[in-house]
Amino acid sequence: MEPYLGFSSHDFENDARFQKGLKTLNITGETQENILKMKIFYYNRFVQPIDLEGYRKWQSARTPQSDRGEQACSSPHRDVNPQTLQETPWASDPTSATQPRSPDAEGSLLSFAEVFQLIQCGKEVPGLQKLNISPCQQSPTVSQMSRRPKPWEGKS
Repeated sequence: MEPYLGFSSHDFENDARFQKGLKTLNITGETQENILKMKIFYYNRFVQPIDLEGYRKWQSARTPQSDRGEQACSSPHRDVNPQTLQETPWASDPTSATQPRSPDAEGSLLSFAEVFQLIQCGKEVPGLQKLNISPCQQSPTVSQMSRRPKPWEGKS
């Protein structure tokens, strides 16, 4: 939940890199949804990885708490310095390095070995979408084109 709090408090209005990107894209009259997607893309790229669906769930769970919570979501805090966020990568968080990771914890990043072990054990990998893929039950069709001759086969 901390990454989403950091995202909602990030000062995009005074972030020079974000504003430069918006000017490059020549944005005019964008919807709030598209602007939110752009902010999430930027935040993922330069600050810390988060996903749009997780942020929406976090925001909807946080919104009904109080009117004060709505104001905190809509107005960013001004005490976040974008320079320090860009200089410190999210992976060097000292608290995450000292605490053991649980593969079942929501929002935790798993290493390749941990994902491999979960797959071998037949457990679910957290964060993956279940796709409803079923095989096609139609019989195969016969090819309509003739086979192209190989270069060493004579042109008979």
